[in-house]
Amino acid sequence: MPHRMMGFAIVLFWVIATSWLVWHDIVPVWTAQDPPKVVASNWVRRHGEKVQFGVYDESGRWIGGIWTEYSSATSTDREDEIYFDDLPVLGPACVHVKSIFDVDGRLDEIDISVLGAWDPVRIHGERFPSQFAFKIDAGAFQQTFKIDLDLAGMFSATFRPFDAMPELSVGQAWRMQVFNPIAAVTGIGDKFIPMLVSVVGREVIRIDGRLRDCFIVQASGVKAWVERSSGVVLHQEITLPIGGTITVRYERYDDDARRRAAKRFESHQLAGGPRL
Repeated sequence: MPHRMMGFAIVLFWVIATSWLVWHDIVPVWTAQDPPKVVASNWVRRHGEKVQFGVYDESGRWIGGIWTEYSSATSTDREDEIYFDDLPVLGPACVHVKSIFDVDGRLDEIDISVLGAWDPVRIHGERFPSQFAFKIDAGAFQQTFKIDLDLAGMFSATFRPFDAMPELSVGQAWRMQVFNPIAAVTGIGDKFIPMLVSVVGREVIRIDGRLRDCFIVQASGVKAWVERSSGVVLHQEITLPIGGTITVRYERYDDDARRRAAKRFESHQLAGGPRL
């Protein structure tokens, strides 16, 4: 009898564990939906064409800034200028991203440049009917590859995985690919990291002295708070593949701060790296 009861307990535990695994890890993959559409012209007019974020390390020290500008008509273009005084592992760096979205809000073309104390890394990506094709040019190293659009979902960058995401709902899930500039420069790790993203709940947080009602969005190594009323991503906590955890925080736009960050990076380049 004791052996029979032990066997029953083992089987019951196995069934519960398997059910939890299927519900937690497999069902979200089966039920993943289309990613949120990129913002359209009415959103840009209402919430602003320029957005700024500060990047902070685990101690709360400012290490960089992100300045984003939208232009929108029937389609939407987004241009990101990202400057780091001290990016983990890489040090001073500049990342420039230009994204072009079609009328349906799908990424159609993307150009990424990663500059610092290394040969410039440039990536061009373009949508085809069933695949997204990429070409990487890093000095003597060149590579082309493709990602199946059914697996791609949306594309983003490690240090700012989420852009504005209006019209979210709790329980929503989608796939995305995250570009890892540290891997592109060092050759360590995957240049693109697949993620399954889920909207897991709601929370009120204080940003810029105001209480904001937010959706909580999570993926492996990433947690973000997205304002319900606007879709603006106010706060992101990101565990980098190498270099620890950073926080990306929404701030009031300051073009003078962008110019100062650009000048600091240019001074680093003149002191010993490739010029911007």
